[in-house]
Amino acid sequence: MPEAQSIVLPELSCAADVVRYHARVRPDAVALVFQDEQITYAELDALSSQCAQALIAAGVKQGERVGSLARGNADFFILWFGCLKAGACLNPVNWRLAPPEIAFILKDAGCRLAVIGADYSGMIEALAGDLPDLSTRIQFEPGHAAWPGFRDWIGAHSDVDPMRTAQADDDVIQLYTSGTTGLPKGVQLTEANYAACFKSASTAWALIEPGDSVLVCMPLFHVAGA
Repeated sequence: MPEAQSIVLPELSCAADVVRYHARVRPDAVALVFQDEQITYAELDALSSQCAQALIAAGVKQGERVGSLARGNADFFILWFGCLKAGACLNPVNWRLAPPEIAFILKDAGCRLAVIGADYSGMIEALAGDLPDLSTRIQFEPGHAAWPGFRDWIGAHSDVDPMRTAQADDDVIQLYTSGTTGLPKGVQLTEANYAACFKSASTAWALIEPGDSVLVCMPLFHVAGA
């Protein structure tokens, strides 16, 4: 498989390099703001590396899908960059769907691990019989009686970046269609897709300077939010 081409700068050869690059050149700059928390690029880089190590320790393999079912939060991006660094593919699920549809997507994607928002943990528990392969369940928020909280789960692992080698046809994210004419269908976006998107954005439609803020108002299971 060919290696991914440079996204925008020579230092950026894959999507995970975005957080690595900014952690190196502007480590103390704010990367994410969610409610009362601010996360710097250095923190995002370290936290996503811890997440990658946690995923690898949990047995997540290269190319495997990792489920996410939650409303917007900063930890979504820690999880996504963690998946990229581990060589896994994030599979965000539309939380507006009915429980059987959510179960179908998690099964169709082959998710054995999922990170779930507290609003939906009860639903996933009720679907346990329909999701026998979903053996590892993490809750984004702390406080679940049986599942670890996401920050506690990744916090038990090293922040050493596993530095996987990305290929152009590696899947970066797998989203699902709305299923209006049948069951939802998985749509894969690759490293090459994101390289083209970033190149287009940097030259045409997203001329953003350091220090600018960008509001993420679309749901993170949608391509425009993610």
